[in-house]
Amino acid sequence: MRKNARGIPVNNFGDEWGGGVFIERICFEYLPDLGQWEQPERHDRHSFFLLEAGNVTMEIDFQQYHINAPSIIYMHPDQVHRIAAFKNIVVSAWAVTNDNLNAGYLKLLEDILPAAPMALNDRMFALLTEAVSLCIKFSEREKDLLYHSLLKDQINALTALVLSFYWEQRMPSGDRLSRSEFVAKAFKPVNILGNTIGIVKRMGLLDQIQLNALLMKSVEFKNAHDITERLDLTQKRQADSGETEYEIERDILLDMLYQLVKDDVAFVYGESITGLKEQGDQVEVNFKNGAPQTFDLVFGCDGIHSVVRKYWFGAEAAYSRFLQAYFSITIVNKLLIPEYTTQMYSEPGKTVMLNAYNGKTDICLAFFAEQEIAYDYRNEQQQRNIILDQFKNTGWRTAELLEEVQQSTTFYFDKLCQMKMPSWTKGRVALVGDAGYCASPAAGRGGSLAIDGAAALADAFQNCQGDYELAFAHYNHAFRPFIDEVQADVVNFGMEALIPRSQEAIDRRNKEGFGF
Repeated sequence: MRKNARGIPVNNFGDEWGGGVFIERICFEYLPDLGQWEQPERHDRHSFFLLEAGNVTMEIDFQQYHINAPSIIYMHPDQVHRIAAFKNIVVSAWAVTNDNLNAGYLKLLEDILPAAPMALNDRMFALLTEAVSLCIKFSEREKDLLYHSLLKDQINALTALVLSFYWEQRMPSGDRLSRSEFVAKAFKPVNILGNTIGIVKRMGLLDQIQLNALLMKSVEFKNAHDITERLDLTQKRQADSGETEYEIERDILLDMLYQLVKDDVAFVYGESITGLKEQGDQVEVNFKNGAPQTFDLVFGCDGIHSVVRKYWFGAEAAYSRFLQAYFSITIVNKLLIPEYTTQMYSEPGKTVMLNAYNGKTDICLAFFAEQEIAYDYRNEQQQRNIILDQFKNTGWRTAELLEEVQQSTTFYFDKLCQMKMPSWTKGRVALVGDAGYCASPAAGRGGSLAIDGAAALADAFQNCQGDYELAFAHYNHAFRPFIDEVQADVVNFGMEALIPRSQEAIDRRNKEGFGF
């Protein structure tokens, strides 16, 4: 286990575990001392658990499950989990790293995310136990010449069998997280800065954020020959500017917020709204799977492609302002540059940026586009091809990085845009965060703005003694100057710093840093 005070611990595959593939059958009567198992963690591998007997209680991505045998539990490397309790269990467990898994199976595993534990019928259970028993027999033949190859093939066969079960019972695609939603959830850091620091302090979270902050060391501006033309030391930059900033992994912050409200808030997963209707002093909300429910107020905090906004305020196109750029983010589970550093390379109208932290690297590619590009948001390969085509002749390490983009199973693509709305409220419905006033990823403060907006709305309710009409009016009036300033900074400064349009602008940024 690699302990890391700055993030969720990663349980690493030990050298003794068969070179990236492993299987065993284990029995426990009870869990007498939770110890490190009680703490949230994630694996550096794909893990499968066939619960053959007994029951277990565990949290996966902060949702609790009570699981009875026979069941199969699949854990993606990006999923946070912890064991709460179990009793009289028999478990067959196997694990495999990306390098040892069939590429087609990797893609299918991404497609079933988030995969909840699945109860098995008699047919499924019989097939899996038979296959597992055979695989365990192979695992015992360590001295065989082809031991690793045989075990790898059997683990892949087991994975394919589990995949087939999930696809048999898969939910309609609308009930699962989209690829973009999953990547956004994954481990993309959130910046806590400015007004937000005071807000999280009021919430009692500042100490935890400081303890878990990513200690980013530097930003390097590179030329085509991989020579650093400017090095900005993060701590020195913050000291010179007098501004404090904390960067924290999104899942860590989500867990902090969840722990604050879990006893007071009801969470519903795997659901989406299909309509809103205001009726007197309530709003009726229609759901895709469940029965309609009524609420006093509805808050849309569902991101730049907000469904609440679509149903209540109108089509996204009416409020989205294209910033003449597109970007992609690819997360790879290895370090491509020194840890806790950022490197940036630009050519006119194109930028490549690497951000390394906690054993992984974000590959960010952004390019200028005069007009919007027509593409199918459901077709990930088409989006990859757009990036590959745009950057195919770009210098520095770009060719190597495009190989990573092509092979990675974690990819996100979108346009850079802002949400510009005349009002973030209508009737008993209000929008918060990117749904109402996205400043674009170029601002580097999407999560921070969401916290700022939620606090502004909460303060408005307190100041207006709970009168929602007055509170909404105050929210629209008092918070708007701050949003206008942030959005203007992106247009007037942020875009040119992120994607300089000329070699002169690149040279100036590489000489003066982001302060030019």
